[in-house]
Amino acid sequence: MTPPSAHSPLRRRAALSCLALAYLGLCIYAAGAPFSISLREIGGSTASGAVVLYYLLDWRGARLPRTPLLWAFLAFAAVLVLQTVHTIHPSLSGYALTHAGYKALLLFAAGMEAIRTRRQLLALAGVFGLAALVEGSLGTVQWITGVEPLTGDPLYGSTRLTGTMSTPRVGNWLSMAIPAALGLWGLLPRSWPSRLRSLVLALVLVPSVVTLVGSQTRSAWLGTAAALGLLGLLRLGWKKALGIGLLVLILAVSLFPNRFTPEVIRQAPRTEIWATALETFAERPVLGWGLNTFNPAYKQLGITLQRSPADLPHPHNIYLQLLVDGGLLGFLAGLAFLWGAAWWCLRAVRLPARPPSSPGGEGWLWAAQCFTASYVGYLVTAATAHNLFRTWWLGTAMTILGCALAGAWLAREAGERKE
Repeated sequence: MTPPSAHSPLRRRAALSCLALAYLGLCIYAAGAPFSISLREIGGSTASGAVVLYYLLDWRGARLPRTPLLWAFLAFAAVLVLQTVHTIHPSLSGYALTHAGYKALLLFAAGMEAIRTRRQLLALAGVFGLAALVEGSLGTVQWITGVEPLTGDPLYGSTRLTGTMSTPRVGNWLSMAIPAALGLWGLLPRSWPSRLRSLVLALVLVPSVVTLVGSQTRSAWLGTAAALGLLGLLRLGWKKALGIGLLVLILAVSLFPNRFTPEVIRQAPRTEIWATALETFAERPVLGWGLNTFNPAYKQLGITLQRSPADLPHPHNIYLQLLVDGGLLGFLAGLAFLWGAAWWCLRAVRLPARPPSSPGGEGWLWAAQCFTASYVGYLVTAATAHNLFRTWWLGTAMTILGCALAGAWLAREAGERKE
């Protein structure tokens, strides 16, 4: 691990201890996110608190202030605070800010700072692989028996898998975990034949793919297709990447054609919800209505929904949510941070690099690319899925982003050494 720059030995040891604690919190969060609220609380709070303390001890040695992402994050954080003050519903806004802050948002910083070695990066890919295997296996049992073995939940709507998460949103978690878990390839011993490594990876991922497909979550399928397509682009070129993404979507449409019929798409509540979000944004286009206030905002305007539940908490699209909550200011700040981080990672981990299966191949770089692709998949899923401030979803995305940023740092450091 690269030592912090704190001057005194005691302060240096304390800073290193904070990094170790942050890493432990990340591992707990990654392993327990789909299974337990308590594990998410423990992991998220531990990692967030540890990274804040680390910054107090060793800001000069930290990575965040040495990236352009610092200013994007500070701008986004400032806008979130502004939206909590300038709001039509202080309690909703305050709840979203405080809970997202220590349970989820700061996990990107914890990952970027705590992961200082290639082995640590690969180990977290292994953690995601293990979590995906367990969740996928439980979902597969639910598919076979009709009942999830731990929670006792039946199939959702008699047809859709839920795993331990009680609703088909398990697909959204798996759409991030599966691409991240592909990095497990780099953790497997290089002495193993490629076929054996492929078999082990398949055994880990097949149950989670079954559960992802069986959840019938279209937003998750879209995000998975984007993540796998990006991996193809990084490793194989744009033609094969496009083919991989299309193959995932064609497979999903073929298995569940009832989810993609013109009538189903035309009657989908999402289009009405999105139109409502745009209408609400138009009333306060500069500063918005306040953090997490879509529900009281559209009700205040007297808008009624015909095809959707009468009490919608969010617009099922984080980009429209940014517009409603913070107007153009919040939207631009959110894009600068969320997509700016993705761009920074992509620039660092793109090829040239040898395939991880080749002699001397960089397995850690493959893991960094997997984490980056997973995060981009989240950004695609986010256009049709949940509330930005749903803590398990944002927390998982920020954990993966932290791993991607750490991988980008490792790639940049490797490039500097070669030069």
